Amino acid sequence: MIKIQYYNLFETCFQSLSFTATEIAALVTLSGAAAFAYGSAPLSVVLAALGVASAAYAVYEFSLKVASSGGYYRYIERGFHPKISA
Repeated sequence: MIKIQYYNLFETCFQSLSFTATEIAALVTLSGAAAFAYGSAPLSVVLAALGVASAAYAVYEFSLKVASSGGYYRYIERGFHPKISA
């Protein structure tokens, strides 16, 4: 029999905050960068987006070889050696 689990308000709010934390961090960082970079802020955002996209592509390509729910821990384990990640 499947046990039904209910979430309370605190758990729901915490999950919502954890989903939006990366966007909030990016917004704060970009606001601070725009205050000091002035006209070069769009160029720095484009360069940063290229860096993030290349890292995401590397993770995507590696995930085709390593199908697992272990996340980055499993990538490190399979990429180097199981003894290094332990």
